[in-house]
Amino acid sequence: MPWAVRWLRHGGDLRWALHPETWLVLRRELDSFPQPPRLLELGAGLGGILAAARGASVTAVDDRSHDLDRVRAAARELPIELVLAPLRSTSRGLGYSFGTVPSRDYELIFVDGPSVGREGLLTEDGLTLLERATVIVVDDAVRPEEHALAADVAARLGRSVVYEGPAAVIRRRDEAARRPRPPTPRA
Repeated sequence: MPWAVRWLRHGGDLRWALHPETWLVLRRELDSFPQPPRLLELGAGLGGILAAARGASVTAVDDRSHDLDRVRAAARELPIELVLAPLRSTSRGLGYSFGTVPSRDYELIFVDGPSVGREGLLTEDGLTLLERATVIVVDDAVRPEEHALAADVAARLGRSVVYEGPAAVIRRRDEAARRPRPPTPRA
């Protein structure tokens, strides 16, 4: 059974799922690494499931235990580490408690949460986590808040940002110059 169908059967909601065009961008980025990358998904859901099914080592973070339970039920056989990170007030608004997120080097970070605002990524803890990633993909970058967030993250990290449909892709400058960008598949 396809992973998206399993996720839907366990309570997934298409209104909050990653956009299909964002999946194509995320998949292209996953496939551009010579080895399956370590992916951090902020906002646990379908993106992490699909990435794990392609071989990525996924750590999925969410502030809502029922979203983590949904991923756990839909992706039992997949290597996904689930992390509950309650929201906390920050100087930038609500954000994840990044102290609960395993401190590792993630080659790829997929930002699709939290659902109540993502400005917490602009805190020192959030930027410290993001700066170690080779690539950051932000979903819903067609929304003004996420578009501005991606631009702000890129500026603060000294990186370039490219908007591709509903996604924003933020790369290290050395990585953007070194690595050829494969075309985004249409299927």
